[in-house]
Amino acid sequence: MRAWLVVGLSLIGADALAGDDVQKVTWDLLIDGHKVGTRTATVTTERKGDESTRVIESYTQVNATVGPISLAWRQRLTSVSDRVPASFQSKLDENGDPRNVSVRWQSEGWSVSLGDRRGNRTQVVAPYQIDLSTADLIDPGSRWRLDRYTHVKVLSAETGDIWEGPVEALGSGTVEIGVNPVAVEGWAWTSPEGRSVFWYSDDGWLVHYEMRVLGHTVEGVLTQAPPAGPDAFAVSTGNPKVEVLDL
Repeated sequence: MRAWLVVGLSLIGADALAGDDVQKVTWDLLIDGHKVGTRTATVTTERKGDESTRVIESYTQVNATVGPISLAWRQRLTSVSDRVPASFQSKLDENGDPRNVSVRWQSEGWSVSLGDRRGNRTQVVAPYQIDLSTADLIDPGSRWRLDRYTHVKVLSAETGDIWEGPVEALGSGTVEIGVNPVAVEGWAWTSPEGRSVFWYSDDGWLVHYEMRVLGHTVEGVLTQAPPAGPDAFAVSTGNPKVEVLDL
């Protein structure tokens, strides 16, 4: 069960191949407009010919007081993905209560393992019962995105629950990152937990989102403009020198 994770972690270590592409992003997390934490993600892409594998190492920390309730929440998420939905391991701590969610996608179904103070339990869920996970929602290279669906079943990397609901295209817009506007496309997804909204850049980076997490609406926004895509390159604006040769 853990072999895929060991392989994935090796990709982001010091011995990662020289051809690997490593990109880092950070989101500020807000509740009711007040910053309550951060989420960071390091995306390592290993390319072999036309194939690529992405390893995402994400860390989230929230410390907030919502009315009379204090929330201290941490998550360390490691996911590995290529042409299929992400397999991942999620370690969480909510107000000192630890638990973990481990998921592996395979053709015969999703292997879902949950662990908490009561013990560990594993079940295999049929492929048609889950379309993607919340780990896929932060993967800029994922083929398993909300724009594929009008109705979607999402496995939560935060709780291990499967949430189902309709997807609505919101069209294009802009998100201000500092003083820089970033062009985005948006989708809303409504689940039993409530309505979540996701805005992505042209290169697939999650720029801004609002999502229900453990009963709270958490807003995330990138602290800097998303990384440039693989097709971005500098264009010279100077006058090129033309050399004419006699034939």
